[in-house]
Amino acid sequence: MLRSLLAALNVRPEEQIQVVLMLAVGFFMGTFIATFSVTAESLFLSQLSNQLNNAFLFAGLLGIVSTLLFTFFQNKVKFSSLMIACMILIIMFVHDVYVLYRSAHRNIITRSSSPCIVSRGR
Repeated sequence: MLRSLLAALNVRPEEQIQVVLMLAVGFFMGTFIATFSVTAESLFLSQLSNQLNNAFLFAGLLGIVSTLLFTFFQNKVKFSSLMIACMILIIMFVHDVYVLYRSAHRNIITRSSSPCIVSRGR
């Protein structure tokens, strides 16, 4: 089956290993992205479904801004440096969103439980 696929793609014998590796990376990345996106979206909907409108708005704005920034720096910065900077920024952003979400969640729990405290003597 692999030979017929490589023949259909008109792959030269010296390129077969690279093509098979590229196909494998594509398959596993596709599987990862599909699994991750379904999990992330279902988690978002179960936790923050009331914020769906804001999520679409901010996701669109962040997508446009990040694309503009990436294309601006793409011709000015070496590609490997740009990728390292992008990965660092993505990790920092995800960490900050996580911390903000957890701290906001704790504040909501604390505020909602405070009326349950009964003060005596007043």
